[in-house]
Amino acid sequence: MSYSDIELLAPAGSAAALTAAVNSGANAVYVGTKDFNARQRAKNFAYKELEIAVNTLHNMGRKLYVTVNTVFEEWEVNRVYNLLKYLNAIGTDGIIVQDLGILQMIRDNNLTTLPIHASTQMNVSNVRGVNLLSGLGVKRVVVSRELTFDEVRTIVQNTTTEIEMFIHGALCISGSGLCQFSGYFGGKSANRGQCTQACRRIYIDECEEQKYYFSPKDLMLLDKIPQIVEAGVKSLKIEGRMKNPDYVASVTAAYRYMIDNCANDYEAALRQAKSIMAGELSRQKTHFFFDGRDNKDFLSLTQTGEQGILVGRIGAVDDECMPTVSLTFSADMNIDKGDMIRIHSRSRDRSDSYKVTNAIHDGQTHSVTVESKPTSSINVGDELYLFRKADTDNKYASLLKFNLPIYHHPGVTDIASAHKDKLAKGSYRSKRLTDGVFIKINKFAQFFLVQAFKPKKIIFSLTRNNCVELLSNIRKVPFRMEDIIVELPPFLRQDDETWMAETIASLKKLRISTFIVNNVSEIAYFREDKESVLIGGQYLYTFNSFAVELLLKQHITYFIPPLEISKKNFYDLLDIFGANIFILNIFTFPVLFQINANLKTHPDKLHDMRNNNFFVIRENQTTRVIPDVPFSLLDKQPLLTKNNIRKVIVDLCDVSLSKSDYKNLVKRLASNQNTERFTRFNWNDGFYRDEDVYRKK
Repeated sequence: MSYSDIELLAPAGSAAALTAAVNSGANAVYVGTKDFNARQRAKNFAYKELEIAVNTLHNMGRKLYVTVNTVFEEWEVNRVYNLLKYLNAIGTDGIIVQDLGILQMIRDNNLTTLPIHASTQMNVSNVRGVNLLSGLGVKRVVVSRELTFDEVRTIVQNTTTEIEMFIHGALCISGSGLCQFSGYFGGKSANRGQCTQACRRIYIDECEEQKYYFSPKDLMLLDKIPQIVEAGVKSLKIEGRMKNPDYVASVTAAYRYMIDNCANDYEAALRQAKSIMAGELSRQKTHFFFDGRDNKDFLSLTQTGEQGILVGRIGAVDDECMPTVSLTFSADMNIDKGDMIRIHSRSRDRSDSYKVTNAIHDGQTHSVTVESKPTSSINVGDELYLFRKADTDNKYASLLKFNLPIYHHPGVTDIASAHKDKLAKGSYRSKRLTDGVFIKINKFAQFFLVQAFKPKKIIFSLTRNNCVELLSNIRKVPFRMEDIIVELPPFLRQDDETWMAETIASLKKLRISTFIVNNVSEIAYFREDKESVLIGGQYLYTFNSFAVELLLKQHITYFIPPLEISKKNFYDLLDIFGANIFILNIFTFPVLFQINANLKTHPDKLHDMRNNNFFVIRENQTTRVIPDVPFSLLDKQPLLTKNNIRKVIVDLCDVSLSKSDYKNLVKRLASNQNTERFTRFNWNDGFYRDEDVYRKK
C-alpha cells in the first residue's frame, strides 16, 4: 500500500464537523443517522442532510460511510430494512455494521450493491474471522483496537479483504462489542449506542481509596503511520463523532500532514503534525497494545479521563441568583463567554457541561457565570475543564448546499414476514440436545462440586488458563465426554488462533463434540466438520430473526440469547423459530467488562459511588469484572416451561460456592425460588428507549 492509496477516514457528528473533516484533508467521512448508530448522543444527520452530504462529497471526489453499528430487535426489522433501502438509493459508499442480521437482510433483499464494512463492534480480531465475513459479503473489516501491530500485519497479509484500523481517539476498556456494564444498570446498552461510560467513573477499593480504575487514555498512533501504511492497511480511522469540529479539524489535519510528508523527512513531519494537534482538548495518549501486549501504561487512574483540558478547581460558588451561578477559580488559562466547560465532582462521581454566559478575568483570578441545571450541583473543589471554545461550529461554513437534488426517503416497505415462509420451525435442527438444566463452569474443581446435582449437560467455559488444566486432567472428569459442552471465548486474537485450532482438535479427539461459538471467527474451525454440534453463544447477539437465519445457514443448530435480551423480544423469536433451538440463561453473574489485559495491580473488590459492588477477576492476559448481584430467572421457570423453554443454563463461572451453597441453589432451582438478591437485567423492561431518540413502534 502506498501513501497515495491510503484512506484517511474522519468522524462527523454534525454538518460542521463534516466540513472540518473535509477541509482538513479527509478522504472519507463517516456519519450516523438518528437511528441504529453507536453514538446516539451525537447530533447525527437527518435524512435530508445525509442525501446532500453524499452528493456534496461525491462531487468533491470524497466518500461518505454511514454507521448502522448497533444491534436491532425483531420489532425493528422494518425500520432497519427501510434505512438500508434508503442508504442504497442515495449512493452511500458503505455502511458500518455490527449486527449479523444486516448481512442476511442485504442478501435476502437484493441490496448487495451497498458495500458492507464490519464494525469494530463485531469484534473481529483474526484472519479466520475476516475471511468468513468476506464470504458473507463484507468488503472491509475494522479490526479490534486491542490488536498488536504484528497481528494486524499478519491479518493484512492473509486476506484480500480491505482492513481498516483505528489510529486515534477514545478507547473502550472492555473488548469491542463485549461491554455489558452500561446496559446492566438501566438498559442503556453500549450495543445500542447509549453507553453511559461506566469505565470513566470513580471506583473505590476496600481501603476507601478512590481511583479511575477503568478509564483508558486516548489512542494516538501518529508516530506509527509509516509502519501501518507499509503493512497494507487500507483505511486509517479517527474516532470522534461526539467531538467538536475543532477537534476533528486539528486531528485530521495532523494525520493528513503526517501521511503526506513522513516519507520524505519522518522526524520533521512528526514535529509539524504534533504542533498541528497541539490544541486538541482531550485525554492523555497511549499506543495501547500496538507495540505489544505487555503495555501496562494505558489507564489514567488519577484523572477523570474526561474530554477537555483541566483548567483548575473551583474556589468559590455564588448561587444566590439561581438559576445563574457564578464560579471563581485561579488558572493561567482564560475561559471566555460562549465557551463550553465541564465541571467534575469527584465526591459525586459526576460530570456536567455548561455554556459560559459571562466571564471576567483579573490576572490569574477568573469569574464565570453559567446557567444551573435541575440535576446538577456545583461545589467548591470541583474540577473545571475547558471542553470547547466558543462558536467552533461557526468557524466552519457548511459544505452542504440545500439546492442540490434530493431523493427523499423512498417510503416504508413491510418485510417482517419475508423470511418466515423460508424457515419452517426447527427445520435446521440436525442433532438434538436433551432438555434440562445445563450447568456452566470455568474451574476444573467445579466438575466435582456439581456432582451433588448432576445436570443434563456441563458447559465448560474455555480460557487459556483452564484449558491446560482440563486437558491434562481429562481422565479425572466425573462426566461422560458426550455430556460436556465447551464454550469458546468471545475474543480470539490473531496470536491465539493457532492455540485455538490445536485445542479444538484435541477436544474432538476426546469425543467432545458440542461447542458454543461466541465469535464469528470460531465458526470457521468447523467448516468441514459434519459431526460437531454448534451452539451460537450470547456474544453473537441474536436479537433478531435475520441474525438467527444467517447463523443457521452457517450450521449453527442452537442459540443462547444475549443476556441483554428482553422477554418480549425473546418471545418474538420463539414465534418464528419455536422454542427447541433456544437455550436460555436463567442464572449468571454477568461479565460487565471483558478486558484484554491482566490488571495485576487492581484490587479484587471495588464499589462505586452508588454502592454497587464488583469483583475483579484476573488471569493470564485477561481481566473480567462481575457484579455481586446475579441475573436470575429461577422463579420464572413455570412460565418458561409453559412457553416450551426446556433447556436452561445456570452459570457458576467466576463464583466460589461450597457444596452447601450449591445444594441450596439447586433447591431454589427445583422449587422455582429466586435468590435473596437478584436483577432481571433487561428481561422485563428491555433496552432503555428515549422518546427523543427512538420513535415508538
